[in-house]
Amino acid sequence: MPPKNNSSSFLAVFITAILCFSTLIVFILAMQFTFNCKIINHEKEFKKIKVKIDSSRSSTSKGGSISTYFYFNKGSFLKPTTGSGLGLKYQSYEPEINEYMAKHHDSVYIWYLDRGTSKYAYEDQKSVIISQEIENNETIKIYFLIYIVFLFLVIILRNAFKSNVTTN
Repeated sequence: MPPKNNSSSFLAVFITAILCFSTLIVFILAMQFTFNCKIINHEKEFKKIKVKIDSSRSSTSKGGSISTYFYFNKGSFLKPTTGSGLGLKYQSYEPEINEYMAKHHDSVYIWYLDRGTSKYAYEDQKSVIISQEIENNETIKIYFLIYIVFLFLVIILRNAFKSNVTTN
């Protein structure tokens, strides 16, 4: 039995770890892509309504970012930002929401689609703005392309490594 090559074993573990991590990231991005598509595809179905915020809750993630949820209509919620980092752009409307609510007795305008899909609306805004979702989905498409190229390279390296091992 030939001795194991430690550097090739380390490389295999390293590539496998990167593959697992990138697959997890792609899964998270796929969920964000789907949510963005929902907003983009149903742009004309959003209704602008004024709601009274029942409560709010903030939570901190392991990365140190703080997410605040504003609850209304017994379970529906508004999250001023969606998703997290990964090179995607998110504008937080939390300061505007807090300022508006302070002047208007905890009421705020929102673009409402369903219980889990709502966006902050300015008082004089005539239509929902989806440019952020479109831009983020374009960035996610680039990440998917990079992931596919990475998978392709891993398969090529794996096949090359297998053929090299069998010839030695």
